[in-house]
Amino acid sequence: MPFLFQYVCDLISGSGDRRLHRDDFLQIFEEQPTSRVPLGGSQTAAEMDTIAFRALQPTSTRPVCANVRVTPPTLPTGLSRRAAVIRGISLKLRTGLALVLKGSTGMGKSTLANLLLIAGNALHCRWIDLRGLTGEEIRLLLHQETFISRNPTSGSYYVLDDLNVGSGFSAYENNLVEFCCAILSRGGPLIITTQTGFPPNLLNRINLSSEVELQVPPLVPSEIEEVLLNFGCENERRRKIWGLVIGGQTHGHPQLVLAMARRVQAESWP
Repeated sequence: MPFLFQYVCDLISGSGDRRLHRDDFLQIFEEQPTSRVPLGGSQTAAEMDTIAFRALQPTSTRPVCANVRVTPPTLPTGLSRRAAVIRGISLKLRTGLALVLKGSTGMGKSTLANLLLIAGNALHCRWIDLRGLTGEEIRLLLHQETFISRNPTSGSYYVLDDLNVGSGFSAYENNLVEFCCAILSRGGPLIITTQTGFPPNLLNRINLSSEVELQVPPLVPSEIEEVLLNFGCENERRRKIWGLVIGGQTHGHPQLVLAMARRVQAESWP
């Protein structure tokens, strides 16, 4: 058992092919002697998981567990609840169990994921924030969450926030596939936010179609007016005028709309 366990650890922590082959296992059993361990000294499965987790830790000392929340982050003040958009993608999520929200910085990907949890009456979630992590730290975090997902809390949603397929992706690609397959095999739901989208070969490995990807749309005029109302513009005529002005200048970019709404609010809606 120690030889087999060491082989698996070395394989999945390496940089080459990480596939486990049956012939390799048979060769290990043939070449290595079997040692008997007293019943009282045998390790539990949980202890073995802990050993595996520690063996795969990167050299970084940053505590990546701090990037996992069991509640969604606080929603920004004044935003649109995007009811029409949420209705459409909620159905998409319930049907496919996975959703990949794509968009540039500030388009509201994380906000939409948050609103989806609210719309789905999510009692529990694992919100995994990948911002600022190295490829090695992401690998460790996904490895950790894959073990935790073996005993999920009923009704749990999983969110991978700000997963961008770029530099360092090769370090955690296999762990990402393993994590996604583990979550989807027990019924999801899984929401992923990204600026880059997923390569087709990665979707194939997770057994997902490109239909799970959704480009986050800009705010429409009615949603911009909703934001202005939230910021105190109660006069309907003035709200429509400012909605057209802000929409024309921001093209419905949510972060820019919020910034302009705050600025005009400070000027008391002239």
